[in-house]
Amino acid sequence: MIVLGYIDTEDGTPVLDIKPYSPSSDRVRAVSVPAWCAHWPAWFEDSGEFDWAGEFVNAR
Repeated sequence: MIVLGYIDTEDGTPVLDIKPYSPSSDRVRAVSVPAWCAHWPAWFEDSGEFDWAGEFVNAR
């Protein structure tokens, strides 16, 4: 079972095409994000302190 938090989908819908990360082939050298999410944490390790619930307060 894979549990995903705060993903932009409807509850209970399938998540498709999950693959493992391979640093040797999956590295992204030049990353850019849209302005609306540029203030989100850049690293997973920093995301635990971020107010994700506040970001998606109007999601439902």
